[in-house]
Amino acid sequence: MTIKTNTNTSVGIACRAMFTYNLAVAFVTRDELDKAWEMLESLWKAKETHQLRKKVLSARLYIQLRKGKVADCRKTIRESCCLEK
Repeated sequence: MTIKTNTNTSVGIACRAMFTYNLAVAFVTRDELDKAWEMLESLWKAKETHQLRKKVLSARLYIQLRKGKVADCRKTIRESCCLEK
């Protein structure tokens, strides 16, 4: 039995984004940081995922820190948040 859904609706887009985020977190827990990073980058660039923005940002920062990229982490924070330099 195949269930067909229209993923072009706002609910479908939100569900797909949440699934992608959860899958990326699963990759992080398995130490597959490169796969997780790619998925989070696609979510970060998508305009429809504004509701997940804080979670995606947190996961991206975590991955950067795990990889030892502290300077990149600081740059991401500066670019993503309303902080003064």
